[in-house]
Amino acid sequence: MINLWIDIDDSLVLYQNHDNKKHPFGIYMGDPWEPNTRLINGIKNFAQNNPNSLIVIWSGGGKDYAQMWKDKLLPDIEATAMSKNPLAFELVKSDDIVVDDAADDIRGITAKILKPNEWP
Repeated sequence: MINLWIDIDDSLVLYQNHDNKKHPFGIYMGDPWEPNTRLINGIKNFAQNNPNSLIVIWSGGGKDYAQMWKDKLLPDIEATAMSKNPLAFELVKSDDIVVDDAADDIRGITAKILKPNEWP
């Protein structure tokens, strides 16, 4: 069983920055954003085609932050909100799908990490 791990900032949520700087937790600073519709549709298709797989929406901003975005953008999808941290990285299996704009920030994961524009 392949599980799906989705990052939030600059992956599930796209901040409309004009200075090419990353905007972690930009919603708290009032930064304009838009949902990554392509990724959201991919998550929905994955959920439909893999009903026994785990879908994790995670963030370095913590579980509550991840849950807020899950509730806002994926209310009808069965998914788990988690904090993205080294303890959680140990749960990722080598054949899982990880979608994250900042692959360099994730250490120790053996699964291939895809940029948001590389999946689905």
